[in-house]
Amino acid sequence: MKIQCLYSEKYERFLEETVKYIIARWGNELDLSGLEIIELKESDKYQFNSEGRTYNKGKNIILSSDAYDQLDELAIEKIADSEKFKSIVNTIYHEMVHASDWKKMPQLYGMVEDN
Repeated sequence: MKIQCLYSEKYERFLEETVKYIIARWGNELDLSGLEIIELKESDKYQFNSEGRTYNKGKNIILSSDAYDQLDELAIEKIADSEKFKSIVNTIYHEMVHASDWKKMPQLYGMVEDN
């Protein structure tokens, strides 16, 4: 899986570390084999009313930078207990569950998407 933030290297590194953090703690029940890319977009270029979105049949996750812009620090060990970081983790994990479910139940998710 590719992790990218095309406008900020520091955010891209932070996102990579956050994804590793999530997978190490809660990834054992997820099937992320179909997930191709997780991308962080600048909040003013992000067009949804949520912090994250899974699309392309679970192959892609797009995230808004809004919560990242509010962080005082990008070192996980210093912010792991903060509500802002926990919100970011929750959003990414939530979208990873959707990607995993797409892989596990493609007919169900396809039917939901069609309707």
